[in-house]
Amino acid sequence: MFLLFSIPIVTAPAAAAGLFAVARKYVYRQEPNIYHVFWVSFCENFKQSLLVGLALAVAAALLFVDFQFVYIALNRVFVVTWAVVFLVALSLFVHVYPLMVHMTLSTRQLFVNAARMIFIRPSISICNIALLLAMFFLSYVVPILFVLCFFSISATITYWMVNKKYAAMGFFETHCEMEAEKL
Repeated sequence: MFLLFSIPIVTAPAAAAGLFAVARKYVYRQEPNIYHVFWVSFCENFKQSLLVGLALAVAAALLFVDFQFVYIALNRVFVVTWAVVFLVALSLFVHVYPLMVHMTLSTRQLFVNAARMIFIRPSISICNIALLLAMFFLSYVVPILFVLCFFSISATITYWMVNKKYAAMGFFETHCEMEAEKL
């Protein structure tokens, strides 16, 4: 569904929100109606995910342009600085969508909280990024994996790792207890 809803590129961020909403249900060991959960999250988060997607696209474009200058200069300081900024931006992306589908926040609060979460237990973020890169390269070697399961598995792993990170803070444990009380 994510790939189908991402065909018009403008809707890709909203499709990512739907993807993470389904992943969230699986992480909490619920058997969701995939189509319903995806569609509801797609609609609920459409406007905010477009703003987030636009901000992330601008950041990616700036990083790409900066990389072109760094590549020409080949100065170690520039390369290391660019790499650090790239990892922070990638970590921000990893945290934004799980936060978006987990709670209602303004776009500004979403970015602020995602930025804060980067620096709490950074080893989990680094491990998550390493796993995502490994999966991407595996999907590159076996292209059918990219189409069949790369996005769903990546979203589930990412949400699971973010859930572990926030559980260490007691943030998601409270949510799990509230979900259990509802049942």
